[in-house]
Amino acid sequence: MHQYTNDGYNLASTLVSRVSHQPFFSFVTRNIFNAVGLTNTGYFRRELLRIGKISEGFWTYGETLTSPGIRYATEAYEYIDLTLPGAGAILSNAEDVVSNQMPKAQTLC
Repeated sequence: MHQYTNDGYNLASTLVSRVSHQPFFSFVTRNIFNAVGLTNTGYFRRELLRIGKISEGFWTYGETLTSPGIRYATEAYEYIDLTLPGAGAILSNAEDVVSNQMPKAQTLC
């Protein structure tokens, strides 16, 4: 029986950091994101949320046709663990996603 785990990704990020002698975030930003022109893509950092550089997620509880309900904001961001970076926390925007995917899609046509 197969069970998913992030351990392999976390191990891989640790190996990249040790071999490259730099933080995993820096290595990926310089060698992947910047190399392919993803200027609005990177890793989540709480200060980006505080200064308004990333959108704030929300959900609504109790919304009906006559009541807007209660809106809850981004408490989920408080639970992102950045101590083992290989398993997520990458953020991007529509511009980067489209600019990176459109050339690939055009080659399929």
